[in-house]
Amino acid sequence: MKKLFTLLVVVLFASAGMFAQTTLASYDFQDNTYQGWQTYTPTYNNDTLGFKWHTSSYSGDVFLRASSYSGGTNYATEQWVYSPVIDASSYDNLHIMFQNDQNYNPIQDLELYVSTDFSGDSTSFGSATWTKLTIDPSQLSDGSYNVVVADVDASTAAGKSAVYFAYKYVSDNTGGGLWDVDSIYIYANAASSISQTVDVRSIVYPSPAREFVHFNTNSISNEVTITNMAGQVVKQATVRNMVDISDLPAGIYNIAIKNDEGVVYDKFLKE
Repeated sequence: MKKLFTLLVVVLFASAGMFAQTTLASYDFQDNTYQGWQTYTPTYNNDTLGFKWHTSSYSGDVFLRASSYSGGTNYATEQWVYSPVIDASSYDNLHIMFQNDQNYNPIQDLELYVSTDFSGDSTSFGSATWTKLTIDPSQLSDGSYNVVVADVDASTAAGKSAVYFAYKYVSDNTGGGLWDVDSIYIYANAASSISQTVDVRSIVYPSPAREFVHFNTNSISNEVTITNMAGQVVKQATVRNMVDISDLPAGIYNIAIKNDEGVVYDKFLKE
């Protein structure tokens, strides 16, 4: 799975106060482990092969995969993988962003759940309350290993000290397909730092963008630095209020805008 975005910490400064967007956790699975995620597979339709989420790789990239195909046969399965505990007690506007792709026509879309009463012990997984989160259908892969980025609102769990996320995959014996998940990025806004008078909208627009990104500034001369997912500088320019990004590959980028008023940081998605 091609990595489309960096896992980052973004801090936006506004004249009326400060709006902080903070990374609570990030996972890219490049060490070929679950990185603290654990699997849960209930007894389901006589599944005796023990299907479960696992790490897989392609062209040097490692990701999580769920599938139910073995030896020329599709099997009926239910497979879960859940995150390490996340402390969101000091935050609001909780989000989870991740890459996903699918192939071979899964019988249903990938599902994402959140729990605030799970103890973290797999033996109590079934008794915990798991709330399904809404994923924009346009942010789910449409097949052929087409990789897309989903950004899911999990604000129902904001302010809680023990938050768990879980992906659910379901298949049957008529066709299972597969789902891949990668580059999981959990972020939130610090409740204590948000002023009611601060405009919390992004200063960089549009996002996603194809050819240019624009930004609001009072300065006529702005030094712009754009970095990629590896923290490498991919573009620097001195401009007034927009910068050409047509030559950048698809992905999510950090952008720093420096002028005589200071430095502002934001992010944008390049299609």
